Amino acid sequence: MDSEMIISGSRIRRTEDNLRISGTAVVALGAWASVKLCFRALLRYREVVKVGRSTGTPVPVVLLVAAVLLLLAIMIGQSLHIYIGLSARIEAAGKRKTPPYLILSAIYLLLIAESAIHTLYRLFADHKVDQYTAALVIDLTLLFALINIVGASFRLRRMRAASDRQAQESEEAGTKPGDKNHE
Repeated sequence: MDSEMIISGSRIRRTEDNLRISGTAVVALGAWASVKLCFRALLRYREVVKVGRSTGTPVPVVLLVAAVLLLLAIMIGQSLHIYIGLSARIEAAGKRKTPPYLILSAIYLLLIAESAIHTLYRLFADHKVDQYTAALVIDLTLLFALINIVGASFRLRRMRAASDRQAQESEEAGTKPGDKNHE
């Protein structure tokens, strides 16, 4: 039983580290998502101006609305990344988080998977390797971090519950884990 407690404790710490690192990655990759969104907006500048001219709306008004929508999208995206990432780090620190962060993580995981598939398709369809490779690498990194958050969170919860049960059984038996008489 001694070695099981040591292995369990090291597994818990390793899973906590994985969850903490993945949470940090999601927060950091949120900055990339904002930069990517800004670049996409800059590349669409002419289309926005064209829409403004075709509707008779003054170009400055169209650009202002586009800038406000861009800032709103960045704020929502950053908030999502920060919420998921910090929630994962909080759970890794030993404080149990409620399911909404895991549900959001799973939904966001599906959206990023779709984005990665779309980017991969565009990479081969458009033959613009330099344009899509960086986006694909970042999307796949974010996808891996989100998969790790969801999986590590469930594993950590299961391991902590088993560890708590084991400690309670040891306490009821009147021994401490690691005692020579403990079986």
